[in-house]
Amino acid sequence: MSGCVRSVRFRQAGLAFCLAWHSMPVLAAAADVSLSTPPHGSVLTANTVDLEGTYSPPERTRVFLYVGNQAHTGVSASEGRWKATRVFLTPGHSVVSVGLPDLPGGGVKGRFVLTRANVAGALPRGTQTILLEPWSPRAAEVLGGVVARTVLSAPAAEAGAVPARIRRRVVEITSQYLSAFDFEIVETSDGRPHHLVRFVPRFVDRVYGYTPEPDCGNPTKNGESEVYLGTLAHRFMSDSTWAPAALSDTLDQRMEDLAFAIAHTTLHEILHGVGLVACDWMPPNPEDLYHNRHNPELDGDGVWMFGWGRSMLDPARFMNGTARIGEWNPHRRGPRAVVPLSPFDRGYLSLLQGKP
Repeated sequence: MSGCVRSVRFRQAGLAFCLAWHSMPVLAAAADVSLSTPPHGSVLTANTVDLEGTYSPPERTRVFLYVGNQAHTGVSASEGRWKATRVFLTPGHSVVSVGLPDLPGGGVKGRFVLTRANVAGALPRGTQTILLEPWSPRAAEVLGGVVARTVLSAPAAEAGAVPARIRRRVVEITSQYLSAFDFEIVETSDGRPHHLVRFVPRFVDRVYGYTPEPDCGNPTKNGESEVYLGTLAHRFMSDSTWAPAALSDTLDQRMEDLAFAIAHTTLHEILHGVGLVACDWMPPNPEDLYHNRHNPELDGDGVWMFGWGRSMLDPARFMNGTARIGEWNPHRRGPRAVVPLSPFDRGYLSLLQGKP
């Protein structure tokens, strides 16, 4: 399975997060009230926060606000804008309900979710270095073999350059995916703490990658993962869900297929390495260890966690080959995109590895 994690040491390093991904359903008239600062779904560290938003019709001058079942009295409203000062958030997720009592029908017009991460110590800030280990000659041979067997018109003269070209694209795709966060992708060690990704040529049945010690809270910035190129090669050549790949593809198409598939597993393992989804407070998936879990009460509009195979940390059994190669239509080629992070996973990553 992608990102199989078989043993874990929870290393909290003084951190006691209460991060949530809960989103409540928005009522039919939710457009009457909005929350602009901080945005719906934000993960915060302070226990009090000022909230701002808009409402309509603007001539209404009264706005009420509840955090859970607790009314908040410090709310002002004028000309279509409202503000609530020093709103207290308990650790975990808070449902903020906002309404217009003077509007016909009254009642709640918008419900929003904010999450407080309960931090019992300083967050481990600083760049996370990711070291991508060079490919061995055997690893290059495995990838060259895939191309030779799955592209009818692959020019023999270009065969020797294929593994290096795939490697460059893996580095590019991985770097671009993590560019919104404080990561640095390197290919040689300079002595700094780093998470090492090894590219292993062997086949492991139904296992694409392995991270033995996910770093909950990412305090050490050290770790190690393996990506099994032999498994990827075997599945690519034997699993019909790796559509829309076909023997008639060009060499460039096949190299992109392999680069996206390898980058997908590389990213999946890197994210395990910084703590997704391994912290006991998340909580991990009881059926697919340390992956996003499906929970109808938690998977709501806007702040969802589980994506039925369309989120990077979803379990492997929901992830087909089409998504792994960055395609979204199993019947024809289209623009490629790596499977995205869910809002929950993005919130966790922003909290720990947000850019300064």
